[in-house]
Order: sequence, then structure tokens, then C-alpha cells
Amino acid sequence: MRGFASLLMLCLFGACSDAPEEAARERTKRTRQLAEQGDPRAQFQLAQMYRTGDGLEKDLSQAVAWYRKSAEQGLPIAQHNLAVALDHGQGIAENKAESAKWYRRAAAQGQVSSQYSLARLLLLGQGGERDPAEAAHWFRRAAQTGHRDSIYHLGLMNRDGLGMPRNLVLSGKWLILAAKLGKLEAQGAYHTIASDLTPQQRQVAERLANEEQALLNRPAPVPMAQLAPRAGRLVHRGTGQPYTGRALLHHPNGTRAREIELQAGLSHGWETIWFPDSRPASHTRFKNGQRDGLVEEWYRNGQLRLRGTNHAHRLMLATSFSADGNATGHVREGNGTLIIHHLNGTRASAHLFVEGNRTITRRWDAQGKPLD
Repeated sequence: MRGFASLLMLCLFGACSDAPEEAARERTKRTRQLAEQGDPRAQFQLAQMYRTGDGLEKDLSQAVAWYRKSAEQGLPIAQHNLAVALDHGQGIAENKAESAKWYRRAAAQGQVSSQYSLARLLLLGQGGERDPAEAAHWFRRAAQTGHRDSIYHLGLMNRDGLGMPRNLVLSGKWLILAAKLGKLEAQGAYHTIASDLTPQQRQVAERLANEEQALLNRPAPVPMAQLAPRAGRLVHRGTGQPYTGRALLHHPNGTRAREIELQAGLSHGWETIWFPDSRPASHTRFKNGQRDGLVEEWYRNGQLRLRGTNHAHRLMLATSFSADGNATGHVREGNGTLIIHHLNGTRASAHLFVEGNRTITRRWDAQGKPLD
């Protein structure tokens, strides 16, 4: 009787030990079926199995073949993995030019690792002509997600004037931020430029790093291209529903251009606009699709250009400033004139407001010639 019980336990143990293996075989079989039917995610999973040897005998050439099938259907992570294989000659002959092509496709879809890898190839001139300016574009895109090595590279490129004008304050910003995120080399690189900065410039670099870190600590916004206007609201192209959250548009050089906060497809919260060099251009509060609350605008030199308060889409109280900080106009209770200047001090525009609405605008070029 005891022997029978022991045999039964062994049989049960054997059945249990076979169960996970059987489940794994079924998973692999089902993944292959879906992949062969053209499912891009199943194709990617099958490629992963071949690459790691999980459930299949490891075969890098088969992994590449299935990554390619998935990548050709537009799956960004498959495009990235195919690019990596081509970049390093894993399961296929090394081909930097084709690697850059697939990195670019994935990068355009927001694949951060591809944005960094593409920037690296462009910076080194691998797979095509060397293009530091475009490399900076993709480093900026990746940096805005908190990618530490991209942030570090921006610090070095600003320091050396590579792909962008040399700017030690911005270099300090990115190197300080990279150091805060744990990049040890960034701390040493910052110390090499700190002696060339005035105490005020070091404070500015620290402030800019803290501001950038605050942006990184928020949930990531969706690209503006994923939204479309419909019936006066912005809807998500994927879901067809009015979008709630933040959306971001970029300048051609990869820096942030415009970010809006949305609620049910309407502007609700802050809209922020930046110049291409990452300096803020304006900051406007919205409520249910209308300007309502604080509005601030800046000149390219960082000087405040306008500060005011909107109510129900009307500017009720405001002061305008010249590029050197002197008040140039006022709106009170919705009435008045605001005057904006060129950076050389000449008048650029005059805006007449009546009951909160702009009624007349006159403009001049930097030499004082009327444009209207």
C-alpha cells in the first residue's frame, strides 16, 4: 500500500512537472501560428524567442527574419531591434546605413532608444554623412524623456559648439541634469567648464536644470501628431475620443515648441510655448477652451514682454515691456494699448484693446518702417 502511494505521488509529480513544459510548447505553437498569419506583435515575440532561446533553439538569423517582418508592418520596437542587429552584425551582416534607416523609422514613432542610437550614428558619421545638427535634434527628443546619455551628449555638444552654437550655460544645464540622474562623467565635465562661468551664469544653469527635471518628473505628453481637431475639440487618432492630458509639438531642431494641457479635447490648464533655443516664449492659462487667467510672454533675450490676466477669452489687465524691461503700455478693465519692441529697441507693434478684445494692430520692421 505504501509502495502504491509512493508510485502515485511520483506520477502526480511527473504530471505536474510536464504541465509547465506543455504550456510553454502551446504558447510557442500559438505564437508561431499568429506570426505566420501576419500578426506583427506575434512576429516580434517569435523573434524574441529565437534571439533569447526561450522556448526555441537560439537562432539569431531567424530572429532577424521575424524582426524584419514585424518592422515592415510598422511595430517600432521591432524596427529598433532590427536596427540593433544591423548596427552590430548580430544574426546578419553589419550594415550601418540600413541600421540608420530602421532607427529613424522607430525614432519618428517615439522609440527613445532609437532616437539615441540614430543620434549616435549621425554624430559619428556612420551609415551616412556626419550630421551633428540632426544628431542634436534626436538627442534633444530622447533627452525630453529623461534619457540620461542623451542629456549628457547635449551637454558636451553645447560645450563644444557641435551641431549648435557654443553655449556654456546650456552645457551646464544638461551636464548638471545628467549628473543629477547619475551620470558620473557629467559631474566631471561640468567642473571643467564651471570656472568659465560667472556665479550668475552658474545659478542660471542650475535653475534651468531644475526646471528641466521638473518637466521630466511629470507623465510624458503625447505627440501633437497623435491628435486631430474634430467638432472644436482635439481627439486622439487611435481612440477617436476627445483627449485628456498633455500634448507636445517640437521645433525642427528637436526642442519643445508648444505644450498644451487638455480636458475632454479642450485647452484646460497651461499652454507653454518655447523658442527653438528652449527659452520660454509664452505661458498662458486656459479654462474650458478659453484663455482665462495669467498670461506671460518673453523676448528672446529672456526679458518679460507682457504680463496680464484674461477672463473668458478677453484680456482685462496687462502691462507690456520693452526689451530692456521698461513698461511701454497698459490695459485696464479691458481697455488700453500694448506696445512691443524689437530687441534693438525700435517699436515692433502696437495693439489697441477695447473691452478685452484686440481691435487694431500696427506693425513696424526693425528699421522703423511701417508694415501695415
